[in-house]
Amino acid sequence: LYERLAQVTQAYRKAHPDEPHWRPTVVFDIDKSGDSKIIASVCAHAKQLTHDKGLCHAIVVLSSSFAVAELPDDPGRQEFLRVGSFSCEEASAVLDATLATLPKEVASDAAVAA
Repeated sequence: LYERLAQVTQAYRKAHPDEPHWRPTVVFDIDKSGDSKIIASVCAHAKQLTHDKGLCHAIVVLSSSFAVAELPDDPGRQEFLRVGSFSCEEASAVLDATLATLPKEVASDAAVAA
């Protein structure tokens, strides 16, 4: 995964030299509440990818507000946003306004490399 993210980032930056600090955004959607091992594992991987390696931005989506209590305490790098059920367009609008700018369409690897 690390190598693939580095390849995608390099290809994008080569195609878009005016965006030298661009990084992809990886969304982790955890649909199990109460499984602290899964949540801890995802958060550890997200930290490695985002902070330690600097390969991407990460968003962790939890299916239950109770699962937030299972997250590791890391207030310097975490931002919480409690939401209800959103359509794809509503979720994109909230993310654009508060957390990160996501592409309107997800491009294939080939399109990013072109």
